[in-house]
Amino acid sequence: MGCTPPVLKMSDDVVSIMHFPGPSVSIIQVGCYDSKDSTKLIKKSSDPCSEYPKLLTESYSDYPEIAVKKNIHGKILLRVNVGENGIVTGAKVLETSSDLFVKSALDKIFKLVFVPYKVDCRPQKFTAIVGYLYEL
Repeated sequence: MGCTPPVLKMSDDVVSIMHFPGPSVSIIQVGCYDSKDSTKLIKKSSDPCSEYPKLLTESYSDYPEIAVKKNIHGKILLRVNVGENGIVTGAKVLETSSDLFVKSALDKIFKLVFVPYKVDCRPQKFTAIVGYLYEL
């Protein structure tokens, strides 16, 4: 079986925040981890042949209509497995403030594309922690 993912909360250091137009949904990239060691945080390198993984596409989650009607706002954090090509290959919910956000987040997470993580000019698989913030 795989490694247990790190326990992360929204108070952890945020690597980047991307705001998109629409129903006040923002996407957050909290951190990226080595795919072989889920406790090893990938750090930015000054090596010109290494590249830090970052979000490349804009795929924000839809605000669930029922959550809008019930005036519910909140967040969801996902552990996202990313292949050597920067394409999402798997996702797991780590934390959510409401189950109403799970389907919309999982529907969109597989449309995200990352700049591939490179070490010594070679693309590597990695794990990213990505969150969506839902605000009314």
